[in-house]
Amino acid sequence: MPELGEVQHAASLLKRFLLNRTVVKITSTPDEIVFVKPLIASALDSLVGSRVTSVGRNGKYFWFECDSQKTLLMHFGMAGWIHVKDIRTHFIAMESGGDKKQKERIKEVLAAGGDPAALTIEKVPSEVWPPKYMKFVVETDQGDSIAFTDSRRLGRVRLFDMPASEACKVEPLSKLGRDYSQDPGDLASFSKDVSKRKVPIKALLLDQSVFSGIGNWMADEIVFQARVHPEQYANTLDSTQLETLYAKLLEVCEVSARLEGNTAGFPADWLMLHRWGKGRKAAQTLPSGHTVEHITVGGRTSCYVPELQVLTKVEEPVKDEPDVPSKKRRRKN
Repeated sequence: MPELGEVQHAASLLKRFLLNRTVVKITSTPDEIVFVKPLIASALDSLVGSRVTSVGRNGKYFWFECDSQKTLLMHFGMAGWIHVKDIRTHFIAMESGGDKKQKERIKEVLAAGGDPAALTIEKVPSEVWPPKYMKFVVETDQGDSIAFTDSRRLGRVRLFDMPASEACKVEPLSKLGRDYSQDPGDLASFSKDVSKRKVPIKALLLDQSVFSGIGNWMADEIVFQARVHPEQYANTLDSTQLETLYAKLLEVCEVSARLEGNTAGFPADWLMLHRWGKGRKAAQTLPSGHTVEHITVGGRTSCYVPELQVLTKVEEPVKDEPDVPSKKRRRKN
C-alpha cells in the first residue's frame, strides 16, 4: 500500500501537472466501489471548466481543490496510483520483486556517477494510454493528462461540494490522527498518546486515528530504528524507549516525505530495501549481517531483526483483593 512518502510523490505530481491548470475533459470508468456514494463516475464531469487552485495531503489521503469550490479527495488503498501521460519518475513499487529492480537501479546510477536519492521526472512516451485499470483521466488546457488507476479496487474517490479547508472538517479527514511529517507535535504529547494504549506498538503505529500516513513498512522501520520489538506493548515502554521511538518516528516520516518514497535514497542502515525476502529461498540479511525475519502483528506481516529487537515481557502486578465471603447456596424446596 502506498504510504506517506509515496502519496507525497503523487501530490507532487498533481502540483506539477495539474495545479493552476483548467480541467477541459474528464474520462471515467464506472465503479461503484472506488467512487464512494453518492459520487458516481459521471459526476466528475462537474469539474470540467474549473481551475485547480490547490493540492494537499494528509497521511495517505490527497486532494485537489478547484475554483468552483469543489474538492476531489483520493486514497490509493492497496494498489492505486497516479500516472501522467508520457512521464516516468523515480518511483518503483517495492512489491513483486520491485526491491530487486531498485537495487539494480542503485548500482547503475552509482556506476554512472549519479545520485540515487535524486527525484527524477523524465519525458518518456507512454506505451499505452489510458493505462490499464484506469478509473478516471483528467485532461488540462495545457495538454497534460493525469490518470488515477486501481487494479484491486481498494482505493477510494470522493467529491466534496466545498473547499478543502471545509472538507478537512468532515469524515474521513476529520477522523485522522496527527501527520508527523507535517506536524511533529512534541515528545510529551506523543508519550501520553502511546503510554495509555495497551496494544502492540506496531499495531498502534498502524492506527490512522493516531498516526496518519504510517503504513506497514514505515511502522516496521520506526520500531527497527528504535530497537523496539514490534510486539512490545505500547504501555510497557519506558521513558528512554519513548524518547527514541519519537525521534525515529520523526526521522522516518521526514525522510520518506522529503524523498517522496524514493527508496533508492533511503539511508543504508534502513530495513526498507532488505524486508522483502518472505517466501524466498535465501534469507534476507542487512549489510551488518543481521538476519531479517517475519512475524504477524496486528494482522499484518511484520519484518524485524530478532538480534536487535528483543521482546521484553512486563508482568502486570497482581493486586491484593479483599476476601469476599462466599454466598450461601439456598436450598430448593
